[in-house]
Amino acid sequence: INAEYMGITQKCVAFQSQHTRTAVMSTVIVLELLALLLWVYLHVVHTRLVQRGWYSPRRWYHLAPYGIRNAFTFTSHSRFPYIFPRNYTCMYKGHVDEEGRPHEWGQWLDDSPNGESMQGWWDHGVPVGPFVSRESQSGYAFSCVRIGFAMARADSPQSSSFLPKPAPLTCGVGAVECSTSGKFFRSFPLVSILVGPLDPGLATDSECGGGNWINFCLARVFQAQANVQCKYVMVSADEDCGILVSGHDCDQEVVEEVTIRRERALALVEGRRTDESALRIEGWRSLLQTNCEVLLFIPGFNQSLADTLKTLGQLLCLGGFPPHIKPLVFSYPAGRIPTYFQAKAVGAEGDETASALQQILRDLLAAGCRQLHILAHSMGAHVFLSSLRRTCSLFLPVVSARRPQDALPYGLPLGTCTFLNPDSPRGAFISTHFPTLRQFCSRITMYGDSNDTALRWSELLNRTGRYKRWGTPSMGRGVFEMCQGQVVRRSTSVPMGNPFEDRRVFLDMDVVDTTWVQNNVQDIRHSFFNLNRELVEDLRELIVARKRAAGRPRLVHRVGNVYSFLAAPSCVVNR
Repeated sequence: INAEYMGITQKCVAFQSQHTRTAVMSTVIVLELLALLLWVYLHVVHTRLVQRGWYSPRRWYHLAPYGIRNAFTFTSHSRFPYIFPRNYTCMYKGHVDEEGRPHEWGQWLDDSPNGESMQGWWDHGVPVGPFVSRESQSGYAFSCVRIGFAMARADSPQSSSFLPKPAPLTCGVGAVECSTSGKFFRSFPLVSILVGPLDPGLATDSECGGGNWINFCLARVFQAQANVQCKYVMVSADEDCGILVSGHDCDQEVVEEVTIRRERALALVEGRRTDESALRIEGWRSLLQTNCEVLLFIPGFNQSLADTLKTLGQLLCLGGFPPHIKPLVFSYPAGRIPTYFQAKAVGAEGDETASALQQILRDLLAAGCRQLHILAHSMGAHVFLSSLRRTCSLFLPVVSARRPQDALPYGLPLGTCTFLNPDSPRGAFISTHFPTLRQFCSRITMYGDSNDTALRWSELLNRTGRYKRWGTPSMGRGVFEMCQGQVVRRSTSVPMGNPFEDRRVFLDMDVVDTTWVQNNVQDIRHSFFNLNRELVEDLRELIVARKRAAGRPRLVHRVGNVYSFLAAPSCVVNR
């Protein structure tokens, strides 16, 4: 009897345990489904209902006037909506359109945990950039910049064709929003095309005085700074012009002294006139009031127009470039990774690409560009160097840089020319391209990496470098080979001396070795110039102040024309 009773009891306990597990699992599944449905309703369905006007956000968020113009309170429904409701305040200061929506310059303030405080440019209630913003609770910072573009490819801005296809030149303006401080979001940078792509012949209007498409695009490229008063300048010595002042231009042949005065200027802040300090450089004019400087970026292969805008936008946001330098990108047929040779033959060395680049430079010259800076990455360096024979006639020779402006020949001043991990043959650059380029630019800089995996595969595919005896390495990996001649063994033995003789003649250019750089560097070590802090600051000082490597304090000289960064490895910490 006891055995039968124990068996019945065990069966009852097992049945109850199975029933309990089933009930618990069913309850958990139901709760998960309810949570999922609630999330879908709050983040998808409710948003669609509000966008289509079927549900009033004023009712859902309990919007109420705050008592100040363009200010209101709302109830947050993001966390525990019905248990711990809390009211927050939003406020807008700035210009509005006819319907009362934020338009043009304005400032948005939101004190909710996930709210943003933003100052910048609006378009009928939508922030379109440029702007700067910061999340209220976390402090994460974001920045949005505008970039002009010229595209000579038969692709949409968001895609890159498998086979590179050239097309007539089109132009436009894009906005790029990037993370700049705190947590970097995975979906950033974000790209939006504001204008274009348009035919250059149609890109003219009365806002830019009826100029060409360069004026049309650059008139819409500005920074999120409503106040353009000169607060600081960078003064540096120059071999050609004597003294250079960043963001300013002078008509004198050689400037030996500069007079800078502090003056009081009236500014309109929140509807009230206030006095503000500003700097005035006597005898110099601001480039914001005259012809501007243009930074022309030529990307590598396997990049769409959107990818190119993201790359340059991140560099501009982290570098804080001054407003007188206007960014412009040139997007050529870049192909994909399997079509590397087609991208090199059609995109980099094609006649259509060279003609498009020549048209861009010619239109920059016609638009009155005061200074041009070339920034070419990877195969973009090969694009620029391959077309140099056709475009060199548009540049202003270096020997003319000391003459007054009225006596200058008709040409485009080339301020700096920078190559980032260039994918171009070293031998052709030393023998042909450099002598030609040096006649028009006195500040030629190359950033190279001996461990660049992408360039190592390029050498292998092109059968150059150490993979074939008659070949030469690419520019980007030949950091110590930007010279003529070589180190040879002496014909006669030298007792107690060096048996080798250094016959190298280094080129008159700066080579920055990034082999030891470790922060924000991917495994292939080919594209990190827009994230690594050392490179971002060095590029800014090179372009803005136009300093050679010997005058930039973060670099240390190694040998010849080669420099390295003063930076500790990422593994070195204080104990």
